[in-house]
Amino acid sequence: MNSRGEQLEKHEIIKARLLSKLDDPNDRAVFNAIWESCSNMGVYIQQTLPSALSVFGNTLCEFLPDTFRNIRLFGVGFHENRKSIEEIITTDNEPDADEAQGQAERPDSFQPIIDFTNFLLTVLKLTLISDQGFSPQDFLLDDKELINEFDKVETKADFVREYGYNLLKAKFFLDNYLVHHSNEDDTIDNNPWKLEKRQKDADKKKGYLKNLFDDPEKQLKAIHLLSMFEVSFTARQRKNYLFYCLLYLFTHDSADGDGYLCFLRNLAEKYFSDVYLISNNLNAIDTPLPGSFDAAVLKENKLDLQVYSRADAM
Repeated sequence: MNSRGEQLEKHEIIKARLLSKLDDPNDRAVFNAIWESCSNMGVYIQQTLPSALSVFGNTLCEFLPDTFRNIRLFGVGFHENRKSIEEIITTDNEPDADEAQGQAERPDSFQPIIDFTNFLLTVLKLTLISDQGFSPQDFLLDDKELINEFDKVETKADFVREYGYNLLKAKFFLDNYLVHHSNEDDTIDNNPWKLEKRQKDADKKKGYLKNLFDDPEKQLKAIHLLSMFEVSFTARQRKNYLFYCLLYLFTHDSADGDGYLCFLRNLAEKYFSDVYLISNNLNAIDTPLPGSFDAAVLKENKLDLQVYSRADAM
């Protein structure tokens, strides 16, 4: 419970635990700012993170830092070190003068495809995937297991910094490179599924949204593939396809070229051929068994989209 006697949410408990591992006041301030900004799942991270230009470049679509230490959030000061953990996890950051201009813009809101608690688990899996001995098939992408999965991790300061950096980067990719459902009316002439990145030209003061692909045909194909995955896996838990997309984006420099579209096609083919057409992967009602997606898509904890069932058939 917090100081007011209110029961803490699971994600608040995790935040308190992670913050307690950071002794550096600037690290605590940065981590808190990232966490609070990322928790607003229905708004682009470029509009919620304080001093966004220091992280996303002049165009708002280039992710600049390569470590947690390189992130500097002007206006988030050392005074936060004097707050208790309870105050930090229950109080939003106060905007400063540098943030005022960004907040004057109308937020580009949308309907998120995943909630914050399940997103935290997805980022935890992304953070652990390269660790020796980590078994992705045993990791549960279910918000009910949030505290249990974090309990398995030795959360030292270096891990917390890495997790904070991955949280910010994953939210950037989620907002700008994954499909989401807009808040616009669903009509024959308007596709509610959007795949847009937020950016800003050097000569403009305000940001705007732009299709991820300049080629209309590629843009439409990417939307079809991503929306197909989303409507097939609507539950906020166990969004394995989302994890694989983020893992691809984390490990490839260019995400808005032919490579990303090719990845989406191959992932769909992999799902169809090496999961749904393999009887041993399915239960009595032809639903994939737990761990079947990771067993098919990941090899030595890396993406492997070769279709093996086709080779076996030949």
